[in-house]
Amino acid sequence: MKKTLLKLLVGGIFSAFAAQSFATVVSISSYDISNARTSGFGGWAHYYNGAITPTGATASYKGGSGTLNDGIQGTSVNNTELFYTSDAAVITLHLSAASAIDTLTLFSFGGGGNGIPGNITGFDVTINSITQSFLSTAFGSFSENERVALGNSLLAGLVSDTITLSNFKTTGSWATHYSISEIVLDGNAVPEPASLALVGLGLTGLLVSRRRKA
Repeated sequence: MKKTLLKLLVGGIFSAFAAQSFATVVSISSYDISNARTSGFGGWAHYYNGAITPTGATASYKGGSGTLNDGIQGTSVNNTELFYTSDAAVITLHLSAASAIDTLTLFSFGGGGNGIPGNITGFDVTINSITQSFLSTAFGSFSENERVALGNSLLAGLVSDTITLSNFKTTGSWATHYSISEIVLDGNAVPEPASLALVGLGLTGLLVSRRRKA
């Protein structure tokens, strides 16, 4: 009876960790951008609370958060970041915990007669120094948002706390530009090795105690 209860306890503990395998929104704690236009470019506005260092016509964003991870999907040019395609911007996302990512979604805004939202057709994703190009799937009332699934790719199941987006591809009459108001990642955080080790030690102690009593 005691052995059965112990097995149930062990199974319950590891099931709790396994439950994290259900995909959920993975938090982006901060992000960096190289080769980005500053707020006000083209009459579009965004914000960033990290260091912004001018590098000629563009700037380097470092160590902060802002429009792309504030949890608010853009509604107009007043809360969406505009990018110049030829600048070759690189966006590095820092996650709150090491995670395996299932999907990436880039939001813009729909309506308003603006021809730039929805121009993205694909981009490169880099995880653990492995890069793969993806074609994105447009969705939204005006096909203004883009989604990429990592399943069945070289990046499927890779665990990291950093993800890099680059080489954005565009189309349309305003293919010289693209816009992003929010980046959302879906996946699952992976328990830290230290947490698993503590669980293992606890279970070992419990087994030893049971054996001594027996």
